[in-house]
Amino acid sequence: MTDTESTPDLREISRRFDEQRCLEEAVFRPSSCIHETILKLQCAWSTLLEEVKHLRYHDLGREGAAQQKWPNDAPITKGHELRKYLAKLAKRWNVDSWFKEADEWFGAAADRVGELRNCLAHMLYIESITGERPNREIKFVMVPLTKSLSFRDDVWSQQLRERKTATEQELREALAECEQLLHATRILDREISIAREDASGAE
Repeated sequence: MTDTESTPDLREISRRFDEQRCLEEAVFRPSSCIHETILKLQCAWSTLLEEVKHLRYHDLGREGAAQQKWPNDAPITKGHELRKYLAKLAKRWNVDSWFKEADEWFGAAADRVGELRNCLAHMLYIESITGERPNREIKFVMVPLTKSLSFRDDVWSQQLRERKTATEQELREALAECEQLLHATRILDREISIAREDASGAE
């Protein structure tokens, strides 16, 4: 193998990086198709959760991660749990920028986005889409997130269905907030990395 063949093509690496960045950014941009916007919200929330998974995995360190049964599992399933985990992490590393107002904003935004995303993730079917773009309203049927199953008697059981509505504006706002949550998480990750390096250098 020649030196030319073994040398990474920096232009190709840069092109792929830019392509990936553009694709990720596009996730947070609403589509003219409301069905696609719903799918984008699912992707946006997953992007946020995966960012936290990686932050947590790295913070555990090589030995700590190895001791976990599922070291890359997210420590969260709902917005308020995501907030609690990041607040705890920020406090442990003395990240001053994660002050009370930032923590409260993050929690409120994560709750709103997470709740809408969870409802859409449990959607069974769309009942109707009414109105004109960009002010359409979608009505859908889902299984309630809690207490959806019950016995009517010793013979019959039932599963509840619930009708929900979401407006195009709510979907747009959820995408925008999810992008802000992702940026805030990455900033926190960077500041924790700096604090970790400082602590390592002081040893």
